[in-house]
This record gives sequence, structure tokens and C-alpha cells, in this order.
Amino acid sequence: MLLLSDGKANVIGEYGGIGYAIPEHTWAPDRNWGYVKYSSAQEVTAEYLNFVNMLRTLSEIAYTAAVYAQTTDVEIEVNGLMTYDREIIKVDIDSIAEANRRLIKDFSK
Repeated sequence: MLLLSDGKANVIGEYGGIGYAIPEHTWAPDRNWGYVKYSSAQEVTAEYLNFVNMLRTLSEIAYTAAVYAQTTDVEIEVNGLMTYDREIIKVDIDSIAEANRRLIKDFSK
């Protein structure tokens, strides 16, 4: 991994924004927002895994950490991994957990 000359961490403060509104599980049914809108857990999971692959590439350049936009939907923002009411997980949790573990393991040497 390329280290920055000043020795400081180079962090992506927020990434993601995978929008998926599930009817009956939003804060405001008529006002939902996401950077990009998806229509199934499979699509959201696939996009999340695409982000993990991008993070892998960026980690090889010099990034040391990244923070996903939000773990749960927040009012009109539907970018969370869970719905606003915390009743539905909007991704295949096992797939993203494994991808995250692999990424962490590969760059924790």
C-alpha cells in the first residue's frame, strides 16, 4: 500500500447512497431520496459489492478507511442498509459481511 508522505490516514468520509424504498417501511412514503434508486435487495447487494471492489482498488492507492453513508434509512433518505423502522434489512447481510471481512483481512497486514 502506498503511504502518504505526512503519515496521516486518508479516509473516505462517506460512500454509498444506494437508494431503495420499501413501501410501508419509509418515514414519508411520497418523499424518498437516494443518489440512485434500486428496486430489490438483490440490486442493492450487487451495488454494495461493487463499492467494496472499488474500495479494494482505492485501498491499494492509499486509502486507509471508508464509512458507508448510513446503516439505516433516515427520514426521507432511503440509502440505509435497513429500513427507517428497522424492520427489514435491505441487503443480503451474509454476502456483504463476507465481502467486508475479506477486504479488512486483505488490508490488515
